[in-house]
Amino acid sequence: MGRSERHSLYHRGTLRGKVVIAAGGTPSLHYITKLPLDEGFVIGKTLYVSRLSVDSVKEKWAHVLRKNKLKVEDADRALEQWKGQELAIAKREHTWQFLRTLKKHGIKLRDVSKVLEQVRLIKTPQEVKCISEAVKLTQQLLDSIDPFDFTTEQALFNYVVAQTFELGDGPFFTPIVSTDEHTRFPHHFPTHKRIGKTVLIDMGVRVGVYGADITRVWSRDKRVLELYESAQQFV
Repeated sequence: MGRSERHSLYHRGTLRGKVVIAAGGTPSLHYITKLPLDEGFVIGKTLYVSRLSVDSVKEKWAHVLRKNKLKVEDADRALEQWKGQELAIAKREHTWQFLRTLKKHGIKLRDVSKVLEQVRLIKTPQEVKCISEAVKLTQQLLDSIDPFDFTTEQALFNYVVAQTFELGDGPFFTPIVSTDEHTRFPHHFPTHKRIGKTVLIDMGVRVGVYGADITRVWSRDKRVLELYESAQQFV
């Protein structure tokens, strides 16, 4: 499935008119624009940002905007002009502040969450390549690590982060590195606790705007290994 199929979904009628395909505060804005922006929204091939940000975004990110064929327009002026009009939007993925701003301008909202989810499921060959590369590099990094060579969670964390920049474009998210009783915390942040008998790493290498998310556990604890072998029977 390629870009043409993705575009055909946009033009079947459900996504008629103005469709907000990404907005600040969501990963979609980075995905669509390839820019590290916290504000603004995208409709078609136009990025709308606040009046004060228009010139700085155009100047600072000119090469990225050209590459992605994106125009930059004044969001404040556009919202004033669209008063009383309808915008199609995936309501459940936008912040309540953004939705409130639209409603304050008298803009009617039509929820197209399900259709946009279908559109995003269709990946181009280049997108598939980035995802595959991210998974391959993440597995490569995890295969190369012996966590028991490190003294503390923090030392292992620092190494993992450094390697994601060596192999790809950095970490896809802040890696989780924990040992022994700390492994029970889903989003543990590394401390100076010494590496014990069991180590968990949850991380992913980023390639472009895509990345992997793989969790791996190492253990020298006989009890943990026995429990793992028992659990495998039911997988």
